[in-house]
Amino acid sequence: MSEILRRIENTIASYPAALMSNTKWRRVLETVGEIDIPIQFAFVREEEFKSTVHFPKDGCNETSTKDCCAHGPFYYKEIFAIKCPVYEMKTNLRTGAKYQCTERSVKFLELLNSIGKLPIEKDKRFIYIKGYA
Repeated sequence: MSEILRRIENTIASYPAALMSNTKWRRVLETVGEIDIPIQFAFVREEEFKSTVHFPKDGCNETSTKDCCAHGPFYYKEIFAIKCPVYEMKTNLRTGAKYQCTERSVKFLELLNSIGKLPIEKDKRFIYIKGYA
């Protein structure tokens, strides 16, 4: 086992519980790609959210992602958490007024509910899915 994988495994072993399986992460990320919602990843060794990316619809393998975004490739077990915006700013074409549109996040949550029970948290700005407790 490489030194990096050993460190990842040691970090994972320090968490009380894993909340997501490879299958659930794959289905979540496929959904992210399907509706093209911006996403931020936090990984187990840093636990800090990285820059926003658009994860592609076909970016998943069985246990890992393809080299398809600025942070990949990586194993699903490396994901500490993800977050997506609750709203995006849009402009009314008739009036020019800006408004907060939640259409994409509402669709995202509907699709996530069809996957099954997931560790989802939501606040005013973001939807979070945590990989570890």
